[in-house]
Amino acid sequence: MLVPRPKYIDTKISETQSVFDIVQQIKIAIKNSIYQAKKIQKIIRKNTQNDDQFLRQVWALSKKIITYKKEPFWKQTAKTFSRIWHDGFGDCKHFTIFIASILKNDDKYKNKVYLRIIEHNGKDYTHIYTIIKDGNKEIVIDGTAKEPFKEARYNRKIDFKV
Repeated sequence: MLVPRPKYIDTKISETQSVFDIVQQIKIAIKNSIYQAKKIQKIIRKNTQNDDQFLRQVWALSKKIITYKKEPFWKQTAKTFSRIWHDGFGDCKHFTIFIASILKNDDKYKNKVYLRIIEHNGKDYTHIYTIIKDGNKEIVIDGTAKEPFKEARYNRKIDFKV
């Protein structure tokens, strides 16, 4: 099986979640998802000729598999890679888990994966996506963006190593 069947258990983030609670749950979901994304990473890497193509394909696959569907504030969940794959929908958290799980299997990027949360509405941190920090270079891979490597405008940001 290309992607294992999920257990269909929702990991609900606490009712009074903070941004840091959400990030912690996403990090746990990624850790629990790495093995689930292993075959996908190998296929993408095998079928691409260079790193740019590989990253574009990871982004494109997230767009193909996941339909964006915002979760209500009171029902924020962190799902595993296989659950996201089989559900076929999710919000920015789920795109981030999906993308980071693939990248954490890649020998070149596995130690360079970060989560970036941003505040862009003047209120709070409301968006999260994956970035790769490679020396002085940052590569943005936001599955909710209309194009690969495009970063949303923001007022503030916080990065977390995965």
